[in-house]
Amino acid sequence: LPNSSSLAVLSHGQWSSWNLPQEILTLPSDLPDSDEDTRNFNSYLVSAWRASLTEKLNATFQVQEALGGRSRYSLAVISALKEPLSISGTLTLMNPNGQQLSLQEIYVPKALLVAACTYLISCLAFCAVLMHASRRGTRTSLHSLIALVIVLRGLTLTLQWLAKHQVEATGTDSGLNEALWRLLGKVQNIAELMMFLLISLGWKVLRTSLDTAEVRFAMSISAISFYLGVFEVACQTPSSCNGYQLSRYILHILCQLVVIVAMNFNLQKIVQAIAEAPVSAESAKLYWRLHAYQTFRWVFLMFIIAPTALLFLNVTIVPWDAQWLFVLMQEFTTWAIYALLAFAFRPEPPPLRIFNLTQEVNSDHEDPDPA
Repeated sequence: LPNSSSLAVLSHGQWSSWNLPQEILTLPSDLPDSDEDTRNFNSYLVSAWRASLTEKLNATFQVQEALGGRSRYSLAVISALKEPLSISGTLTLMNPNGQQLSLQEIYVPKALLVAACTYLISCLAFCAVLMHASRRGTRTSLHSLIALVIVLRGLTLTLQWLAKHQVEATGTDSGLNEALWRLLGKVQNIAELMMFLLISLGWKVLRTSLDTAEVRFAMSISAISFYLGVFEVACQTPSSCNGYQLSRYILHILCQLVVIVAMNFNLQKIVQAIAEAPVSAESAKLYWRLHAYQTFRWVFLMFIIAPTALLFLNVTIVPWDAQWLFVLMQEFTTWAIYALLAFAFRPEPPPLRIFNLTQEVNSDHEDPDPA
């Protein structure tokens, strides 16, 4: 090997300096005689580490704060005289403390574990409320569906944590763990979408059952979404995966449009019923349903806007090496949506005091005093 050849490690800032225009990087003595656009790097450029190429080069480079700290690094082979080189060797990348995750994912397993525990504990608390409500006969199938969505989210994050933990310990993934949590995630997305759809249709809130057409629509959306989700998990090429993912997004957007229309229609029905109803104990249920659907409207708006807002924050504010922060923000937003829904459509609370007084006054007028 010629003595003019060297091996260099460049940080992201140094690599950006090396990619400046040619007139800045090239010394006057290095300018080519021809008009050919040739980039000549010179030895005055700074690098985090550099060593001359020899017949057998065995070197170790450890990332330190003095050499650039946590950054993106590039490996460059430099031939100052532009002589042809034939190089073979092995490059090994090792993270500190024996963990094998990339730098931006070091704390992601911990974030996933915290989020999974939050969902599972919240589901247990909600189930305890439902058990207490079942004694009064106010628990419905809708509450069970909300609890199912929450527990599926917690189980999905648990499986994802196990997959990340395996990669962190061994550096490899068997593929089974990733396929399991991705498939369970598709099922959870379908249950989440059905939860919004059934609430917007007034199931177990405004009426006890759905029409045949509504049941067929919900089952069709669920079956097609699950079909596309399975093929998205099992696909091998990026083009086919993107096709299944795009088809699934379009299907969910169409279902969300139905949710918006049904939600506003039922909200107007409740307002009209309140305007026509007399002041009685039954009117308290209408006011409770009105407040629930008003909360549902804002929650669903939050559900639609959240992915775009979080992606904007991830690109503009969240540091590139803090992927765990984006995971926590995403899961906290989803948890807040579920918590608001569970609170809005909680087992029917007791009526307001004003309606109890109205009922007592009506009872007094119906029972005449004994003569």
